[in-house]
Amino acid sequence: PRGLAVDPLGAQLYVTNYSTDTVSFVDIGSVSPGSEVADDRTKAIADLRQQGSSVGRFDLQVGRGPTGIAHAPDTTLLYVATAIDSQGFKISTTSNTITTTFATGTHPQDIATSYLIPTIPPLGWVTYISCLGGEGDPDGTVTFFWYGPAWGADYVTANMTGFKNPKGTFYDRGNNVWIANSGGDYVSEITWTTSQAGLSLVVLPTLVNHISTGKNPTSVTGEPFWFYYIGRLPVTIIVAERGEGRIAFLDRLFPARPAYTIDVPTVHQVASILDQ
Repeated sequence: PRGLAVDPLGAQLYVTNYSTDTVSFVDIGSVSPGSEVADDRTKAIADLRQQGSSVGRFDLQVGRGPTGIAHAPDTTLLYVATAIDSQGFKISTTSNTITTTFATGTHPQDIATSYLIPTIPPLGWVTYISCLGGEGDPDGTVTFFWYGPAWGADYVTANMTGFKNPKGTFYDRGNNVWIANSGGDYVSEITWTTSQAGLSLVVLPTLVNHISTGKNPTSVTGEPFWFYYIGRLPVTIIVAERGEGRIAFLDRLFPARPAYTIDVPTVHQVASILDQ
């Protein structure tokens, strides 16, 4: 397994399996840890392993080497990247089928999705894919894939340069996207700018900032979405610094040095959740 996503209702788990070139659709309700008490974790884990294929599971064949995976904001679509083929897939979660295949940058790694313009109903959303790079593309890129549900149309993908082997991707729900540059020892901030072109509103991604980190940042996350509902802006960026063997908490307003660090010698990936 390389990546995972859970639908907003907590009913489905989606897992990319790098070696078998598949995405697993798992019905979370069919997975039971058994009747043991909560602190008998060894027995609970053994129960899960014994269930194996008896749980509600469906495996969908995709391209070679699936890595990143993310839900679209409306939850009816899933996006998957395959590192060996350098492709992206749009998958319907209602029919469990691939509806669109598109090219990405070289060796895509991680995916995030966001609204293009956060209106109700949404005009569309964008999938961001960190692409590590490779032969002929030593620095890597970030691929953008537009989808407009109001028109039922996919848009041409575009690759943004200016990164250094991007590996991690995070959308902070303030309509900013953060990229962990594993070869450049910094995270990048992408935001959206709007301009008027005749009667049309043009919305374009803009690379606005680089924040220095420790060595080899591989993953980036931040505060959960509920900060926006209590009037707070996102200020903390959390980075997995693999080369430093730590997780660093960076203040995006005063990023000169980490506000706090945790030593984790083999850290690869970080994520944030809503803690009630």
